[in-house]
Amino acid sequence: MGVATGNDGAIHVGGNAVAQIRGWTLDRTANRVDATVFGQSSRSSLAGFADGTGSLTVAWDETDANGQEALMAAFEDKTTVSIVLYPKGNESNLPRITIANGVLLGVSDSGGIDELLERTFEFGKSTGEIVEDVVP
Repeated sequence: MGVATGNDGAIHVGGNAVAQIRGWTLDRTANRVDATVFGQSSRSSLAGFADGTGSLTVAWDETDANGQEALMAAFEDKTTVSIVLYPKGNESNLPRITIANGVLLGVSDSGGIDELLERTFEFGKSTGEIVEDVVP
């Protein structure tokens, strides 16, 4: 499957689906390590440790106990949680991205006249790698 929209996407937290997903982001980065030595006429650098942060925006649903409320509890309790992104859906052979030890870094709520009430969760990688594979 080539180009697709996110309409069929899903996100699971601790093995449970998150309800009312509006959008998500995942940014993967590496630290820049200066590798410049005497005698060089310009800087040299290497890629250092990999890292990742992202966000998940939902239409706020306080009845989503195992999804949205589980994320809120992880934020309040400062505990890690597994976050699995299914960009094209969670059917066999479709891509999935797993953050086995995710940490919640922030929560933002927003709303306005003639708008859905939204909640955005900011997350990051606590330990381990971000793994991209396919749904078995």
